[in-house]
Amino acid sequence: MDYNRNKKYFEQHLSTAPVIISAACFAIGFLMVVILSGTRGFNTYMMISGGLTLIAIGAAIFLIRAAKKIPDAEISEQARKLYDTFKEDFNQKFLPQDIRTIRYEMTNHISRPKLEPVTFATYCFEGEEVLAKKGNDGKSRSSIYSMSGFILKPDSICVAEREISLISDNDPIPGDFREIKYLDLGSATLEHVPEKKGYEGFAKYRHLRLCDNEGKIVIEFPIIADAAADDYVKDIAVRISRAKEKAAKEAE
Repeated sequence: MDYNRNKKYFEQHLSTAPVIISAACFAIGFLMVVILSGTRGFNTYMMISGGLTLIAIGAAIFLIRAAKKIPDAEISEQARKLYDTFKEDFNQKFLPQDIRTIRYEMTNHISRPKLEPVTFATYCFEGEEVLAKKGNDGKSRSSIYSMSGFILKPDSICVAEREISLISDNDPIPGDFREIKYLDLGSATLEHVPEKKGYEGFAKYRHLRLCDNEGKIVIEFPIIADAAADDYVKDIAVRISRAKEKAAKEAE
């Protein structure tokens, strides 16, 4: 990952003047070659050669500006690769594919609940040092890429969170991967994130926050603020409640 190049992407604000000049050169050159070269009173040779020269200059200005511009797709591709790596690490951590275990379970007719991992990825816009930009494609991006996920097991939740800076080196790769018993949790909520001041085009996301029985935050990570986010939190809250009810009955 070229951190300096990525930083230029968020900081670059290319002037529109070269685009205007390039378009003007194209327009005037086209006018000279197609119209004026065949008009009485104008030197055909001069109009064609001059027009072609202007078109060439316009093309050169356009290509030079395009070469300086870092495309949105380049940042998106880096984010995609980070997300693929995170999902691979997430599955390896919580869904080990041990063939011996699988064979033993099949031989002894042992069934396990189907575990469906849920993962999220979003650009994070929190903090004064975070660089943000709205691309030509209309998509908001920032210099921090956040990835998270969870798996709901019968008695616990496996959670993972990782934030990667796109403009500075992270060594080693950060991440918080752990399994938490429902009995050790007191609540699961969605917290709204305030919009970054002075920045338009804010990507909408919320924080999924898990707290212990004393109300202290155990883990918190951003997830896209869609309708499914509310369902996920409700599901986790129900599992926490059921685990406590079950423990209370067993204690009687």
